[in-house]
Amino acid sequence: MSYLLSLSLGPVQDFIAAARRTADLYAGSQILQELCKAATQALGEQGAELIFPSSPEADGANKILAVVEGHPEKLAEGARQAVLDHLKRLWQEHTEGFGSKIDQKRANAQLETFLEFFAAWLPIQGDYAQARQQVERLLAGRKTLRDFAPIDQADAGVPKSPLDPSRAAVIKPADWANATVKLEDGHKP
Repeated sequence: MSYLLSLSLGPVQDFIAAARRTADLYAGSQILQELCKAATQALGEQGAELIFPSSPEADGANKILAVVEGHPEKLAEGARQAVLDHLKRLWQEHTEGFGSKIDQKRANAQLETFLEFFAAWLPIQGDYAQARQQVERLLAGRKTLRDFAPIDQADAGVPKSPLDPSRAAVIKPADWANATVKLEDGHKP
């Protein structure tokens, strides 16, 4: 049976709220594009017919629409895992050389809960337009039912992250004074 699968990745609003500069918005957008590519590639490898974006290599929004066969929940879970794995790879690439200054246990706990991944699917029974409208309603409804599971990070006395104030900073307290990174042009971010 064919299903219409709709996925949404985030956190879009958190990136916007935490951005202090246009460069922060750009970085958040680039991260979401990379994660969406990972999801579309995973779906493509599992035989999904991509509708939006139409190619696994295309840059797109944080939303994916595809026609899938078989078990849509398994395909959605496979895409979620591919996105989480890619997020962890990006973290490793961009924190290389800072490992001793980062509380890896806290960072890993945050990575596990950082991603917002929502999925909805519906069998296509002849009328694509109607199925599309219904699956979008289902996805919108799922997005309003957020999971509010608290993260126990034992973060009493640890400053909040400047990028996401709802989370504790991952820089080890002994390295706070030396945590500033200089860019190639000599400026501090």
